[in-house]
Amino acid sequence: MRDELEKLFRHSAIFLVGLIFQRAARFFLLPLYWSVFPPAQFGLLDLFDVFIWVMTLTFSFALPSAYVKFHRIDVKEGVAAEILQGTTLVLSIGGIVLLGLVMASFQSPLSWLFFGGRYPLLYAIAGGAVVANIASLMLQSTLRAQGRAVTYTLLSSVQFLLLMFFNIYFIKIRGMGLEGVLWSTVLGGGIPALAYGAINVRSLRWQFDSTIARRLFHFALPLVPVTLVSFFLVASGRLFLQHFRDLESVGPEAVGILATANRVALILMLVSVTPFQTAWGYLGLDCLRRPDAREILSRVFTYLLLIGLWTFLLVSTVGREVILLFGKGNYLLALPYVDPLAAGYLMLLFFYWANIVLVGRNMTGQILLISLAPFAIALVGGWLAIPRHGVGGACAVFLTAMAVHAGLTAVVGNHLLGFTLEKVRVGKILLAFAIPYGLGQQTFCIMPGGRLATGFAQIVAFPLLLWAFGFLTHGEMARLRDLRSHIFGSLSGES
Repeated sequence: MRDELEKLFRHSAIFLVGLIFQRAARFFLLPLYWSVFPPAQFGLLDLFDVFIWVMTLTFSFALPSAYVKFHRIDVKEGVAAEILQGTTLVLSIGGIVLLGLVMASFQSPLSWLFFGGRYPLLYAIAGGAVVANIASLMLQSTLRAQGRAVTYTLLSSVQFLLLMFFNIYFIKIRGMGLEGVLWSTVLGGGIPALAYGAINVRSLRWQFDSTIARRLFHFALPLVPVTLVSFFLVASGRLFLQHFRDLESVGPEAVGILATANRVALILMLVSVTPFQTAWGYLGLDCLRRPDAREILSRVFTYLLLIGLWTFLLVSTVGREVILLFGKGNYLLALPYVDPLAAGYLMLLFFYWANIVLVGRNMTGQILLISLAPFAIALVGGWLAIPRHGVGGACAVFLTAMAVHAGLTAVVGNHLLGFTLEKVRVGKILLAFAIPYGLGQQTFCIMPGGRLATGFAQIVAFPLLLWAFGFLTHGEMARLRDLRSHIFGSLSGES
């Protein structure tokens, strides 16, 4: 078990570096966006981002996830790796062709749904961004399936540099506004995928097998609505705010305010959730076949809770300061909404942790059924709460839906695998978090000017309380130091 945990955290650490480069442009560019766009226009930019990812997730047909699963499990059971690669490649190209047909045929309803029927030119450029994202996702899935974390990191670094360059060039130098942002997405994601494909064109396999194609679709197609439901849970608040923007309780700038808080809360996704999801998506499948799978999942949950809550405190502190430092005017209204959104994203850690059991057993239909309850909460709650409570209602609905999503997945996963949590240790972690966070919230109300000092006091108090409660004992610390030495020693070897 120790070897599996070391491998998981080692790969997570490498992927963290790559994901920081891959996603960091979204955060480093915030001061540029906030200085150029007013909140209403920034909200429109965020809606284009939502549109691009909805179309990407739909017309990639969940093939990136399916390829990782088949490469890690089914290839070992007799499926030819070359035929799997060729079949997935052909199906992906077919998805891109279908994307073009749908966007051309349903331009009016799609444009109305996201943008009120406006911006036909930007709609067309967004279609190019969808194609670039699909190509990038397929490339990333190939590297993940092969466990090539270092190559993944190098490619992500190139994408980061290109996105930064094109955004600055198109927005600051050319003054192209929203159009420049979309062109940056097209070029920043498309160029690395094309270059990598050109370099490795000889290794590509175009062999197509209809039997494997049916198996891929049987596994992947239920994941398409699952992915869309999960994305809707994240994006529904902005879509409802856009729909109700003319109400006095909401206002035209509400989407931009929620988008600002959401971009800051996404830091938690960057440094905690996404690296774990990326590594656990294939290493967790390997763990399920081990006789000590229950113990591995229990230990992983304990450390996830510790890391996730500490990351939450970091995001809560740093995120507020980012808005205070770079935000202007109405952007400061986003401050109260960073914490509830970050808490919602924290739930994704435990969703992905338990979801691996269902993925490993090919129960993608069950995953879809589980997703219906949080989807209903987001849909009904958004329709009823957002017209009355605006951005605050959107945050409350989001947090509730994400908590239900993670909880139901854990219950079903526990029923299938029967893992037992380390309840005493989990209780100590929760108590060590609740005390400084609760006291910190009271301090913010009394002394709003001391946010930074109070935030860092919370960050320091959390591990100190863990030690005081007997969680970070000498034995635990020795085990963590040993684990750290193995992680960084292996990192040096892979680099």
